[in-house]
Amino acid sequence: MVQSAVAGHSFQWYPKGLVAGHELKGNFLPHVDAYTIPFGDTIPAFHSRAKMVYEFDAGDVLQPIMYPAMARSFRKAGFQWATQFAYDPMVTAHANTEYQTHYLNLAYTPAKAISLLIAARAFQTLPRLKNYGAYPADTLFGAFRVSYAQQLSEMNTDEEFYPSNSTLTTPKNTALLQHIAGVGSSPLVQYEGTGAYFFDKVAAGTWRLEVMPDVVYLRDPFEKASPKKEVTRIQWQENKMLLLGLSGPFEVETLDAGNKHSIQVEGTAFSIAPGTYLVKEVSVTAAPSSYKLPAGLRLNDFYAPGFVKQPPFVVHQPAVEVSAGMDFRISAKIAGLSTSDKVTAEVRNTAGQWKTITLQKLTAYDYGALIPADMVVPGMINYRIMIKNSHGIASFPGGLQGDPYAWDEHRNESWTTFVSPAGANLALFTAGEAKSTTTVFNPDWKNNVVAYTASNAPLSLALKTAVGTASTARSIAWQYYFKERISGRKSELINFSKIVIKVRGTAGPKGKLSLVTGNAIAYSSPFVLTGVWQEVEIAIGTLKKSDYLLLPRPYPGFLPLQFSAASETAFNMTDAEVLQVSFTAPALEAAGIEVESVYLKK
Repeated sequence: MVQSAVAGHSFQWYPKGLVAGHELKGNFLPHVDAYTIPFGDTIPAFHSRAKMVYEFDAGDVLQPIMYPAMARSFRKAGFQWATQFAYDPMVTAHANTEYQTHYLNLAYTPAKAISLLIAARAFQTLPRLKNYGAYPADTLFGAFRVSYAQQLSEMNTDEEFYPSNSTLTTPKNTALLQHIAGVGSSPLVQYEGTGAYFFDKVAAGTWRLEVMPDVVYLRDPFEKASPKKEVTRIQWQENKMLLLGLSGPFEVETLDAGNKHSIQVEGTAFSIAPGTYLVKEVSVTAAPSSYKLPAGLRLNDFYAPGFVKQPPFVVHQPAVEVSAGMDFRISAKIAGLSTSDKVTAEVRNTAGQWKTITLQKLTAYDYGALIPADMVVPGMINYRIMIKNSHGIASFPGGLQGDPYAWDEHRNESWTTFVSPAGANLALFTAGEAKSTTTVFNPDWKNNVVAYTASNAPLSLALKTAVGTASTARSIAWQYYFKERISGRKSELINFSKIVIKVRGTAGPKGKLSLVTGNAIAYSSPFVLTGVWQEVEIAIGTLKKSDYLLLPRPYPGFLPLQFSAASETAFNMTDAEVLQVSFTAPALEAAGIEVESVYLKK
């Protein structure tokens, strides 16, 4: 072997691939369980050279948990440098036009930004080459932890406390804390806003506080980008803050230029607007010249998108289907409301009933209402949300301005939810419905086929995957995240005993159906393919723990494709989130599979 004179080696990591065209959902911590370098053990000289990651990101993922786990795996692999790939400029972050598949900005993705701060500290402080085990054991590493269930990254040391989401974790040493940064609430800070905040101790009993504006997500930021499409809205408003970690009476002073917010402290609570502030105990007399600030930070620095008055916007995702005879809740995030605005839902069903229901304010931007059981009869429910104020009425979806009951108003957009009779089959996947969000593993796009074709049912599609003849066995697979699709009938899940796949395929090869839980444990069953359409029934009780494919396929391609959870619990359908279907074609044979639907039945 020729000895190379290079001083080091560079790598990259996109554990979820790139450009999915939509937000990827599910537990992706197994994708970043380890950064495996295949030749690390076979080339001795590799160990003595510098190792860097010149670019990394978790593309198409909005969850604030990936970066610290990636930092842990980088250090375990021995890396000394890692550079996150893309940061959205403030001026375009509202539309995410910098890179469609990436999205990171302190103002517009505050939780992800805090998670990157945590990841930086993890990379700086974790020892190289230390192994923290496999998922889920490695969700705790040093002073850090990540949680898919809580959507939380966290750092907790004597001097630093950083949660990326609301947490109940008790700070390690409140008396020694110097820096706090986070989103949401904790045992130290109760905060109703949705933006990030930072506390830096500058003197005894004195903290510099910086509060970013609120953020409301309007649309999927990973769809096709356009400067004409607002995906995230910045909201400037006052929010209540309660400080539980400060002792004694304190006062809050404004610092940033132009901040005219007058703050009245009641006990340890106050209302605060975006800006920078000095929070100090009333007995403190330290002069500002003695303050110790973090490097590069001035006392009154504040940078954030300016306040722009925008018309109200409603963000709502209707349930695909719900159970008849049971009330269900509709929830919406609403940005741009005034305190006097009235929000209602006009609800109609296909039995000819209608009702107007008031949406109650739950948090700064969350509103909800209960659709009563007497309206939830088998068929369809249609509804629209209306905002009424002194300027008139705005109806959603669509944000239509004007009286929706005017004689010449022809627009009548609404959301629709299907109401299933009790005990009806429950679809996990239908090819036509899931077409835009199904993830396919196709390692050979030149010779394999991925297409949507007609099934034998009226007006129905099937997902077709096929491979041509080759000298070796070949696999192809796809998966679909169905957790949100079935949420409206979650209470019925324990009543189903079978999973049915409507399928047609080349006779001979066996397919594999897997259900993956939120804890990243897969339970699988084989099924036999024939040349005709059939509905293959699999008893849920016969599903066995197995490995599954990490989809979208991690990049670089030498990283692991399969994962098998170290832990095992009894399968519970209520824990399942992802459906994965795969098959392997034998050597020297062409083979294919078509799937129209996968559903549960009693």
